[in-house]
Amino acid sequence: MLKNQTIISKEVVMSRKILILIFLMFSGFAFSQITVDLENQCNCHVLSGPDVTAQGMVTPTGADIGDIYVNTNTGTIYFWDGDSWEFTSNDTNTTNTVFSVDTVNGDLVMTDSDGNDVRVSLADIAAETDTNTTNASLSEDGVNLILTDSDMNTVTIPLADIATSVNTNTTNVTFTVNTTSGNLDIIDSDTNVVSVPLSDIAAEVNTDDQTLTLTGNTLEIADGNSVDLSALDDPGTDDQTLSLSGTDLAIEGGNTIDISSIDTDTDDQ
Repeated sequence: MLKNQTIISKEVVMSRKILILIFLMFSGFAFSQITVDLENQCNCHVLSGPDVTAQGMVTPTGADIGDIYVNTNTGTIYFWDGDSWEFTSNDTNTTNTVFSVDTVNGDLVMTDSDGNDVRVSLADIAAETDTNTTNASLSEDGVNLILTDSDMNTVTIPLADIATSVNTNTTNVTFTVNTTSGNLDIIDSDTNVVSVPLSDIAAEVNTDDQTLTLTGNTLEIADGNSVDLSALDDPGTDDQTLSLSGTDLAIEGGNTIDISSIDTDTDDQ
C-alpha cells in the first residue's frame, strides 16, 4: 500500500513539473511572437531595460532612427529620433512657458513645456487687433484724471501723481532778442527756450508813435490828421503894462490894486 502511494506521489510531482515546463515554453513562445511582431510592424529594433527614464536622454547609443526602447520598470515606450530618446505620444499636459518675438521673421514664438515652438505671424495678430482706438474724452473727479477712449474703456490717473511729475517751479530768467531769426527768446530756469517772433509781438502792440508839428495855427500829427488851432488865437491878447503910482499898482486895460498895506516897514536910518 505504501509503495503504491509513493508511486502516485511521484507521478503527481512529475505531472506538475511537466505542466510548469509546458507553461514556460508557451510563455516564452508567446513573448517571442510579440517581440517579433512589433519589430516587423515598425521595421525597427526593440530595446528594453531600465536605462531610459525620461525623454531627451541620449543613452544608450547606437540606435537607428525609429528604434523602440521599452523601460521595463515603468512600461514607458520611447523612440530614437536620431539625437535622443523621445516619447512616442504627445504629453497632453504641456503648457506654454515662454513667449518671445522673432524680429527677423516677424513672428510671435510660443515655447511649451516640452520645448516645442509654435509660431504666429505678428502681421496676422495685428490684422485681428483694433488699432484705431483713440482717447475720446478727458475728465476729472476731483482727485483723478479720467481718460475715456473710443471703445469706452477708461484709464484713471491720480492727479497727485501728475503733480509730482511736473516741475512747477520753473521761472523765466532771461529774455534775448535773436536778430538772426527775428525772435524774442525766453529761457526759463530749466534752460528751456521759447521763441516768439518779434513780428507777432509788434502786430499785437498798438504803437502810437507820432510826430507833432505846428504850422501857423495848425498842429499837424505825423501819420494822422491835423488840428486847426486858430480858434485858440484870441485877437484880444493879454499884453499888459504894469505901473506904480504911489501905493497903487496899475494894470493897463485892467483895474488897480492898492498895495499900501504892504508898506509898513520903512528903512529910516
